[in-house]
Amino acid sequence: MVGSVGYEKGWSWAFGTPAAGTGEMPPQLCYTFLAGTGQVGRGINKGFRLGAGINAGCRYQINNQLRAQAELQLPYWYHGSSDESNVRGHYWQPISSLGLQYDIDKKQALRINANYEWQERIDANDDIQLSYRRYF
Repeated sequence: MVGSVGYEKGWSWAFGTPAAGTGEMPPQLCYTFLAGTGQVGRGINKGFRLGAGINAGCRYQINNQLRAQAELQLPYWYHGSSDESNVRGHYWQPISSLGLQYDIDKKQALRINANYEWQERIDANDDIQLSYRRYF
């Protein structure tokens, strides 16, 4: 278990032309966030880590029910020096992800997401997640 608190501040840009008179967003939206995060827990070296970085991505609305998303996260983590020679006290942790979401209706969706963590120090660099989303 790790406790995490963070703050993000960002900007977005819309591209394309929405259908006239629908009130819909343009089909493509790109964004950039500056992020700051603090985490505490037993699973972290020294019991804490502080991070700062940037997240950037784009979302493309394929049709009324289907959208695709790509994102790159570039957090830089600091958690102090370690007594172990193979553990660094600070490092970049780049993560790329691709996703596809199918909206069942306005309050429900299915999402598949594939992530790749660009690190040599971990055994499992990639994962695929299938999730059901319920919006309130």
